[in-house]
Amino acid sequence: MDLEQEQLLTLTEVSKLLPSFKGGRIHVSTLWRWCRKGCKGVRLEYSRLGSRIVTSRPALKRFMKR
Repeated sequence: MDLEQEQLLTLTEVSKLLPSFKGGRIHVSTLWRWCRKGCKGVRLEYSRLGSRIVTSRPALKRFMKR
């Protein structure tokens, strides 16, 4: 993830961008799990800025493609 070129989003902002699933948003803890442990061997790229965890739209797109 290129921190200088990509617009950074907190996991809360990402959860609001994603479509609803079974009537509710994807929870922030699910996004954090995707960052730390991954899903089917693929991890969501992230960076830590102080106490905040951030990712980007391009990183989310790359994660979804894989």
